[in-house]
Amino acid sequence: MNGGCTDERFLDAEWTAYQKLLRAREEAARILKNEIDRLEKIYNSDKAKLNANYVSTLNQCAANTTCSEAAKADYDKRIEKAQIYHDEGIYVAQGNGQAAKEQASRITKRR
Repeated sequence: MNGGCTDERFLDAEWTAYQKLLRAREEAARILKNEIDRLEKIYNSDKAKLNANYVSTLNQCAANTTCSEAAKADYDKRIEKAQIYHDEGIYVAQGNGQAAKEQASRITKRR
């Protein structure tokens, strides 16, 4: 509850600060979602291109096992690189989202 406080000015200021905090958190969540969606789109696009290139290379290799193995090694290396970029981007986005929430909390506590 309000701890017995009856000063409307204090209660209004507290309510306003709380509403600002909620809006700031919603904005941080929206930004985080947009960034994760962007990273997922890039990752899926890159992965589709890598898959298409890999299939094309395998078709060119035909029955040549050495060629196929080299293509697989190259594909695995490129997929791993794309996955690392994706994962690091998500990690940074999550950190930015958390930082925005913390900043919003500090701002509303100062008021």
